[in-house]
Amino acid sequence: MKKSVEIIGLPVISITEGRELGMSKSLLIDAKNGAIAAIIIEDEDWYRGVKLLPYSSVVAIGADAVTVINSETILTLEDAGDYEAMMDENVRVIGTKAITKSGTIQGKVVEIYVGEGGKIETSGSSGMPYRIVDATGRRAYTVKIGRSYNLWVGGIQVTDANRLDIRGDNGSSYDPVENKLVLTKTIDRETQEWGNVEYGIQNEIDGLTIYVKENITISSFAIAMVLRGSTTIAGGPLTVTTESDACIWHAADLALENVQLSAKGSTKNGIYGFSEGGRLIINNSAIYAEGETAAIKEDSKNIILENCRIVAPEGGRVQNGTVVDSDGNIAAEVTIGNPADVNRDGTVDSADIVAVIKEMPDGDKKADVNGDGVIDSADIVAVIKAMK
Repeated sequence: MKKSVEIIGLPVISITEGRELGMSKSLLIDAKNGAIAAIIIEDEDWYRGVKLLPYSSVVAIGADAVTVINSETILTLEDAGDYEAMMDENVRVIGTKAITKSGTIQGKVVEIYVGEGGKIETSGSSGMPYRIVDATGRRAYTVKIGRSYNLWVGGIQVTDANRLDIRGDNGSSYDPVENKLVLTKTIDRETQEWGNVEYGIQNEIDGLTIYVKENITISSFAIAMVLRGSTTIAGGPLTVTTESDACIWHAADLALENVQLSAKGSTKNGIYGFSEGGRLIINNSAIYAEGETAAIKEDSKNIILENCRIVAPEGGRVQNGTVVDSDGNIAAEVTIGNPADVNRDGTVDSADIVAVIKEMPDGDKKADVNGDGVIDSADIVAVIKAMK
């Protein structure tokens, strides 16, 4: 019998091939049969999605590794149709409430034990394996199962139990009805190593809105924000930093909507769109991105700017899924903003009118709000319209 914590984090080894196939990331629970259906693993191709190891294919679980016959036992998500319903349910047990038949709550489940054939036993606060019992010592036949969501904040998965205060610091909350994650405190994951990677934010839910309520930073040793589901980021100011390949990595549509955002420090891209499935849509936002290879790179070659424009580099334009300067060179630094935000403070107000007046008639081109090549009263009118 094994504790779940003794399984999660172990490498998965192929006996016949003599190589590591990935790391066990979590357990997929079959609530109907009270058993572990599969081990979810993550390998070096993590950006293509997680993979499943059916529990029936496990040869042994030792102190140092999970062993299988060969790599053919590993299923991609496309091949895991039999497990799709369980993945959608995303059942969790640890942290859920145990109740008796009469409805009396008897605390929370703190650990699960995996026995013969993957059967689950539960554990209470004593740390000893036993079935949940009520105050008289009689077995409690019902365990209230709470839902978990395919969303991680600072390495912690969002669940029904923690969604109002995900990290226990009053800095993040999730509303499943609105599908909205609210952030008010900095998230720092700078000390992780591969095999136990915990990104700043990891999202696999389509239609998620991340609303940044305060001036915060999301940083990570690995990619700071991994967005596999379509995501909208709003609010701010938000600073996203990493020493890895990308500050923000997305494989579905990413909308930057009314947000002040800086993405910097990456060895490759500030914002990177993987595969042809995802667009980058920037609407009425102030964006700064930098990357040693390209500040912004979209494999879909689909970058949409609405109510904003490229401010720097001067003469910059979108070309083949990236931003280039006036000579066609890929830009390592890009600034995108609302043209009416002349002083680049993230808001459009009377200060921008003053900034236009100071540049009349032939000053800094950033004051040419309407883009007609002349800085005049028409630009003041354009600022006033944007203030409404």
